[in-house]
Amino acid sequence: MTINVAIKCPGGVVLGADGLVTISAGGPPISLVPYYAKLFALGDYAAGAMLNGAGSIGGREVQSIISDFAEICDAPEEDYSLEFLARALRDHVQKEIRDRAAGQNPLLEIIVGGYSRGSAAEGRVYGELYSLKWENATGVVRSKYTRDEEFGIHYGGQPQALDRFQYGLDDWTIAHMLEKRRGLFDQVQDYIIEHLKQKGHRIRVGHRAPFPDIETFNVLGLVSDFEFGATPGETLKNVKEGASQRFPTMERFFSLQMAVDYCAFLMSCAYAVNNFTYMVPGVGSETSVASVTGEGGFELLKSWTTQVPEIAIP
Repeated sequence: MTINVAIKCPGGVVLGADGLVTISAGGPPISLVPYYAKLFALGDYAAGAMLNGAGSIGGREVQSIISDFAEICDAPEEDYSLEFLARALRDHVQKEIRDRAAGQNPLLEIIVGGYSRGSAAEGRVYGELYSLKWENATGVVRSKYTRDEEFGIHYGGQPQALDRFQYGLDDWTIAHMLEKRRGLFDQVQDYIIEHLKQKGHRIRVGHRAPFPDIETFNVLGLVSDFEFGATPGETLKNVKEGASQRFPTMERFFSLQMAVDYCAFLMSCAYAVNNFTYMVPGVGSETSVASVTGEGGFELLKSWTTQVPEIAIP
C-alpha cells in the first residue's frame, strides 16, 4: 500500500506520495522496497499523476506505462481537456491490463491532477482532480474536484490515519459500530422489558422484538448527521463527511504553500501510524510533493535523492 494526497486550492493542485513498496506472494508482505517513484509529471502537460496499489501490470511498471502514454497521446500540449487526458490514460492502462494480465484484478488507482488548456479551458480558472480506479478488471474514471467552485482533498492508499484526523472516525470504526449494533439493541430491549415488568406489565416469556434495520436503529446518527445513499459506499462517504466532530478545513482559501504544508502534514499522519505502531509498514521511505499551476505546469518540490555515507579519511 501507500499514501497519496491530492489537494485542489485556488493557487493550484498539490500532489504528494510516499516512496515505499511492499512485495507479497499472495499473502502478508515479504519484503519492503524503498525509494520507489509514485509521483511524476504527465508528459509536458500541466498535469501530474501518482499511483497506489499495484506497481506493475504483467511485469511492467505502471510508471513506464504512463510515461509511454504521455509520449504517444495525440492531444496538443497547449489545447487539451484534462478530463480527456484522464480518460485516455484509463484506456491506455486498460489495454495493458488486457494484453499483459487478462483476467487479473490489478487493484490500482491513478490520481491525475492539473489543468486544461487552450479552448478546453475556456471558462475555467482553477485546476481539476480525477481518480482512475481499478477495483475489478475495468477501470472507472471519477471526477473529484473538477468544477471551478469545488475545492478539497482526495487521498488514496491507506486512509485510516487521515480519516481519523479529518472526520474523527474511519471505515474500520464505522464497521465496528455496526458490528456492535445488535448487542446494543439487545441491551436496550432487556432494559425496557425489565422496566415494564417492574411497572406491573405482563410480558410474555421469551418475547423479543425483531432486530431493526439500520435506518430504524441508526447508531451512526450518534456521531454523524448524514443521509443514506443509493449504495453502501455512498452511505459510508456521507457518514464521514457528515461527522459531527470533523475538522472543517478551508481548502477554498488555501494559498499554494498552505496546501503544500497540509499535504505534507496529512502524509506524516500515515507515516506515524505505519512506523510507530505494531504493524508491517506499508507507508514510508522518502516523501515526494509536487505542485501543478496553470502558469508553471508541473513542478516537483521535494523528492528523495540517493545519498552515499561519508567515509572518514585520517
